[in-house]
Amino acid sequence: MSRPATSLRGPLLLAAASVAAYALVWAYAALTLPARVPIHFGPGGDADRFAARTEALAFFAGVGALLALVFWLADRATSRGSLTWLNIPHQEWWTATPERRERVRALLRHDGLVLAAATGVLMVVVLASTVAAAAADEPRLGWVFFAAFGAYVVGIALWVVRMYRGSYHPDHQEDL
Repeated sequence: MSRPATSLRGPLLLAAASVAAYALVWAYAALTLPARVPIHFGPGGDADRFAARTEALAFFAGVGALLALVFWLADRATSRGSLTWLNIPHQEWWTATPERRERVRALLRHDGLVLAAATGVLMVVVLASTVAAAAADEPRLGWVFFAAFGAYVVGIALWVVRMYRGSYHPDHQEDL
């Protein structure tokens, strides 16, 4: 009996929701940011560089669009491009048959969408934290930013370990 293909619906919805949330927070920022906006923060969270409102909005729009484009291109590449240029664990095993190539493409797309969604959520927090810092008397990042950043780093590290030790290992693909 063949194992069902990895579902892309959940991660795709999460990635799309993170893009929509970023757009909503950006729109809110466009309505509420003051003329002078903190756009860089030191290690302690204190603002150390400021920009004009228009420059900050253009920067955040550009970063959001660039990230969406990069993840979209990566998704297209993993779904249609050559697998030989990707660093896949057990690459020879995965590329040996059409069924394995199809399965690894589904795994790569799933994991790419999870990474896109997680990065999108982090970007929403970055933008929202910047908006909050701009409204504060003392512009600085709050604990929410640091908690989200820490959760992102730990979450991505754990996800990569899961990928390499779990879902991409041939021993976890009994039906292939």
